[in-house]
Amino acid sequence: MTKLDKKMIYLTERFRFKIAIFSVAMMTVLGASLISPALPSISKHFYYVENIELLSGLVLTIPALSTALFSPLAGYLMDKFGKLIFLYPATVLWILTGFVAYFIDNIYLLLLSRFILGIATAFITTAASALLGDYYGVGTGRKDRALSLQGLILAFGGALMTVIGGFLASFSWNYVFIVYLSGFIIFFFCIFYLFEPRVNKNKKALREEKQKQKIDYKPFIPVYFMGFFIIMIYYLISVQFPHYIQHHLKLDAKYIGLAMATSAISYGIFSFLYKDIVKILDIKKIYIYSLLLQSFSFLMVYISDNFYISILSLFIFGGAGGLIIVNNSAYLLGLAPSYAKARIYSILASCMFLGQFVSPFITTPLTQNFGIKNEFLIWSSTLFIVAICYCFFKVKKA
Repeated sequence: MTKLDKKMIYLTERFRFKIAIFSVAMMTVLGASLISPALPSISKHFYYVENIELLSGLVLTIPALSTALFSPLAGYLMDKFGKLIFLYPATVLWILTGFVAYFIDNIYLLLLSRFILGIATAFITTAASALLGDYYGVGTGRKDRALSLQGLILAFGGALMTVIGGFLASFSWNYVFIVYLSGFIIFFFCIFYLFEPRVNKNKKALREEKQKQKIDYKPFIPVYFMGFFIIMIYYLISVQFPHYIQHHLKLDAKYIGLAMATSAISYGIFSFLYKDIVKILDIKKIYIYSLLLQSFSFLMVYISDNFYISILSLFIFGGAGGLIIVNNSAYLLGLAPSYAKARIYSILASCMFLGQFVSPFITTPLTQNFGIKNEFLIWSSTLFIVAICYCFFKVKKA
């Protein structure tokens, strides 16, 4: 281990440094967590606008579209010019476009501000993930531990923001946008503690970079597909499960929050346990077993009309989803060359946000045509088929 590697480990193990890097990552999920509880109030406030139900839903999902579109550009620019030079202005843009919605009383201007927010998110999520790969790529097991901790923080941070968003939305729909000002705290932490990593390159790596060797994206195709697929399925839970609990099980709306919290908590727990699970199961087996568990969890909901079975199903689904998402990042960041980390990860980010955006367009017609119970059976079968396909996934060694 070189002096540069030892210095990297020393700098990145500091508590305040970890606050900075993990807070930046949390910004990418804070938007959806905050806004979701305010959607009914937004629909009510703009009741006079035609197709307001669709437009209010886009307030939540349209940032995912612009993030998906701009993530590849963010990755290309960051690999060429550096990451912090784009992260800092993107953070300020995220804060301002998030907060300005507090003053907006036009649904179309609100959607425009959310679209711009998604552009800022594209640069933030690409920078945060690529930097994490750079900072914790040195040292045995540090990357897996960092990704596990990040998954835990994102899950519990998202759950906390949902509670805060619900509390503020109970006063007024636009109060939720005030929380974006908290981004200034994260911004100052980043300025003081983050740094542009210097990569210790050997002669071969320098020669490859100088020759601008083309990146082979083929090993990452299964990872990119999984990023899109698992987020699309995950948003099926967010969009359809509340309706299942309230309309099919005939339960009070308060049970929805309990159910959603179960999935989020399980996601966080198993994300944190990834660093230990990956020592027992390899990357390929984690994909397969997690997909099978999710398939089984949906089958449980299809077979039984019991709230407690539904809670158990969501616990299994959330935990397996946490393992898959962390597994995706760990495999990709471990395999990606240092000079192309941002570009390679940006495509994964793009696929994940695209999955978030298109999820309602795929899942809602299935519910309308087959019913919500049968939709769970359809996705249970789909998850099982994908798990079988991943049996043939060839894991490339880093």
